[in-house]
Amino acid sequence: MPKDILFHDGTRHVSKVAVTSVNYDPKTLKPVKYNFEPEHSWQLSKDKLQRTEIVNLDENEMFQSCESIWDIEDEFEFFWTRINPLGTGWKPKEIVKVLKVEEVN
Repeated sequence: MPKDILFHDGTRHVSKVAVTSVNYDPKTLKPVKYNFEPEHSWQLSKDKLQRTEIVNLDENEMFQSCESIWDIEDEFEFFWTRINPLGTGWKPKEIVKVLKVEEVN
């Protein structure tokens, strides 16, 4: 079964994934360091440019309808980058881009 598929025959075979992401400045398009300490469900790379978060697909409602790693990537980026509707004029301070989504055993 392809690694990018979370379901097989209607049953999810993956319950946790590690989502690694980076923040970019929307004006300069350069990576932005995370300026806060990691929490229990995620960790920072040594240079503080990458964040890896463990997501429990069974417990996190935002990801329960995801059928592939591509769906998880889309939901994660949408949540962190496009928080407010376009009509509000709000612009994100940073853009979050997912680098990889991997199954956690």
